[in-house]
Amino acid sequence: MLPGIAAGSILVFITVIKEASVSILLAPPEWSPMSLAIFHNILRAEYYSAASRVKK
Repeated sequence: MLPGIAAGSILVFITVIKEASVSILLAPPEWSPMSLAIFHNILRAEYYSAASRVKK
């Protein structure tokens, strides 16, 4: 069962990474996709706001 779970996890991870990069590339400058906003908060070491996704 463990190989099946590992394979499923890898497939889900690859799908999520592809979708995140597409939404970041196609978003207009005035829009902020959720994945991009969380990424910026993590880069600024604002881990609590990245986890809760609360705007300042």
